[in-house]
Amino acid sequence: MELSTERKNRAFIRMFNCFTDSREGHNQYHLTVDELEAYILLERSRSVSDRTDYIMSLEVMLFHARKEINSRNKNKLLKSLKGLEAKGIIDIFHEEKSIIGIDPLYNGWTGFEPISLDEIDELLEMTNNFKMVYFYALLETRRKYDSVHLATSIITDVMKISKTTLYKYIEELEELKIIKVKRTKENGVNFTNHYQIDDQFLRKCGLLEEEVSEEAEVRVIKSSGKDARKKTKEKEEVNEFYKIVDGEKNFHSEESYFKYQTHLAQRKKEEQIEKLPF
Repeated sequence: MELSTERKNRAFIRMFNCFTDSREGHNQYHLTVDELEAYILLERSRSVSDRTDYIMSLEVMLFHARKEINSRNKNKLLKSLKGLEAKGIIDIFHEEKSIIGIDPLYNGWTGFEPISLDEIDELLEMTNNFKMVYFYALLETRRKYDSVHLATSIITDVMKISKTTLYKYIEELEELKIIKVKRTKENGVNFTNHYQIDDQFLRKCGLLEEEVSEEAEVRVIKSSGKDARKKTKEKEEVNEFYKIVDGEKNFHSEESYFKYQTHLAQRKKEEQIEKLPF
């Protein structure tokens, strides 16, 4: 199973690579932890709506961020949103009390990694720390293959944290089986670590299938005839939404993606009706 494809088959966040680039001359869109959190809250709305602009409630955004709804947190969130506006990522066209109108300027941008809402929600549930989400996003935007090779100095510079804090995050994420780390040293000093998202975490998020026993594989083979007919029907149904390019779904448009999500939900409902005993 191709992980990026599976992520795009469900609600996901577009994590642009430039958001975690802190290099001088390339850091126009480099986001702070608070700004990335605000961005993800905006993307959460996009993933379940076909609107190109949003009228948002700060209270609702704080609710999704699992934070207490009070004046301090609302002001902090508003400051982060204005930080996104200052960097040319969004345009705020309306602001009245706790209601804010936002036009995303990043629609049409390329160079992003999809991270499913399931991953973000699971990370917050397990760590209750958005900085862990930022670290996870950093790994994903730098991942070219199964693992990421990153020097400690790069991570601390991007996240603006100390090495001590970073080591604490890494240890916690390892203990929770969210990431795997292969430590490398040069002259006895930590040089570049190899990071990999733990398969156990991806399975927990539904992004990897559980390992199948030989007995289960036999059952699958026996039902393959029925499955083949079903897959043929599904293929005919979804051709209108996307085409396969290099083994991945390439949706005709963003509208096609959302229609496809509705199509999947309807098909699931029909399958549930078929199972009813009458």
